[in-house]
Amino acid sequence: MTEDAAKYFIWTPEALQLLKAGAVYPDREHNTTAHNKEYFPELHFDRYQNESNHDAFLNGVTAYKKNFAKSIEMAKNGDLVGVFTHLGGALHAVQDFASHSNYIELPEKEQKIIDEILFGDRSPKELPKSVKLTHYDPDMPIPGIPEGSDYPHDIKSKDYPFRGDVSMSQFGPDEIGYQAAFDTGTYFAKIVLTRFMHALDEKSYRQVTNAEVWNVFPPYPRNCTVGDINKTSYTAMRGDNVVCEGKPDYIYKLETARKVGINTFNK
Repeated sequence: MTEDAAKYFIWTPEALQLLKAGAVYPDREHNTTAHNKEYFPELHFDRYQNESNHDAFLNGVTAYKKNFAKSIEMAKNGDLVGVFTHLGGALHAVQDFASHSNYIELPEKEQKIIDEILFGDRSPKELPKSVKLTHYDPDMPIPGIPEGSDYPHDIKSKDYPFRGDVSMSQFGPDEIGYQAAFDTGTYFAKIVLTRFMHALDEKSYRQVTNAEVWNVFPPYPRNCTVGDINKTSYTAMRGDNVVCEGKPDYIYKLETARKVGINTFNK
């Protein structure tokens, strides 16, 4: 989705790899299935424990907008590690919303309201009551299928073609639910990248989209060969989504809708 969206905005191959790495960063560091440090459902537009769909959506919107605003701030300050961390977090959120909600199943009128809440100034209070977010509870024996859930993550999300009943359902003559969610996520990503481009002056934007010299992104490198940070060569994103050219001396955390540092599944 990220790659499909970014091709409209003239990103160099090197910068695109970093953008893609940023978009998967929340799954690497804020997902209970990936040696998680802290699980924050709003980074994935999931619904946690006894949250209502409305509250979970509000948390997701808050986290998305915080990370998007932070990415612009970092870009204006010339902090490229921060840009890709937070812009990636914003992209991940809207892409997950396309897959972790019933958005693609809703009438066009309700989809338009949601679009205006996500990307405009419409109040989240106007969220249609029909909206559902996938329920994921790391305290349960099967986190993706919490007991008693009416919209469990591992059945209702559209992350993969064979993920669940909606993912495999027909959404037109040539499209299944997975593809409909993929197309929606790509469309959302284009909106995010368009807004990002328009928020910056040309110099700042070119610095981000033409990034070639790096130390490490994302943070917490695994299976990396640490190199000379002054090199101009580029080590491509590997199978575990790590880009290496050295070791950073600071680590960024994504913005969330709650206090960073609280490990929600140990509460």
